[in-house]
Amino acid sequence: MGFTYSHIDIGATVYQALGIAPSAEVRDRFDRSVRLNRGEVITPLYSGAEV
Repeated sequence: MGFTYSHIDIGATVYQALGIAPSAEVRDRFDRSVRLNRGEVITPLYSGAEV
């Protein structure tokens, strides 16, 4: 049985594909530290494993 993925996992996968660490932290306009994404990269897309 496969895993269930969510929209935040898709976001993390897109960041990864662009060469940006999904767990990277950036600053908002109020100078607060914000994590880009809390999802998990969908690694079967890269490994060829069945989802």
